[in-house]
Amino acid sequence: MQTELEAYAFSGREDLTEIEIPAGVLKIGRYAFYNCRNLKKLYFHSDIRDLGAGVFTGCRKINCLEVTVVDNDLSILREILMELNQQLVVICHGEIEARLWFPEYFEEGVENTPARILEDHVHGSGLMYRNCLVKTGLNYEEYDGRFLYACASESEDLVVRLAFDRICYPQGLTKEAKDQYCAYLREHLPCLYRYMAEEKDVRQVQKFLEIFAPVREEIQSVIEAMQKGGFSEAVPYLMAYHHKHFAGKRHTFSL
Repeated sequence: MQTELEAYAFSGREDLTEIEIPAGVLKIGRYAFYNCRNLKKLYFHSDIRDLGAGVFTGCRKINCLEVTVVDNDLSILREILMELNQQLVVICHGEIEARLWFPEYFEEGVENTPARILEDHVHGSGLMYRNCLVKTGLNYEEYDGRFLYACASESEDLVVRLAFDRICYPQGLTKEAKDQYCAYLREHLPCLYRYMAEEKDVRQVQKFLEIFAPVREEIQSVIEAMQKGGFSEAVPYLMAYHHKHFAGKRHTFSL
């Protein structure tokens, strides 16, 4: 069984858009994915123990990490995310089921002329979210506690994705955190509808109906958004919900 990915193993491979690291690999050599400029998605297992220097240097397009969780351990995730400062989503399978968004961040050196020193300024909430990862994995309470910072510094689209995916995959989610996410989403429903239409995942629609119990008028808005976004598969579920909860009340749908 291969237990190590050699240094520079995929260096400069601009043809790669997705890579799956086989189960059993415990070490990734230095600069293994150096300048894989079109790499967007990485699959791996959480039992990797050694990450070489500069593994993801030049991988600016990675937007998704999909990890199979082994021994309830996410400790390697922090090392990987600290090499990737762009916005991305982490999808966890196995012993932990989660879908976690990490915003972008960047550091800027600003000269403090009177003091003759160079100060580092961090922009965006991404570093704060990454710092919720510790040796034992993710501190969910701290992650959820960053939400107000995300609301203040990130786009509506990203905040909606982060909030909705947390309540769809409630690993470690407290009632207080769920309430804050739901309150935000209720104030940004059109953006949430666009996200569901884009993802085209029926399970998201089912979760939306379960959590938000939309009124009759909202169902029409959701249907219109799904049709506009090309997600016609969602319409039967929405119609069935309407029939179950509002049967006998006349209403005309635009199909």
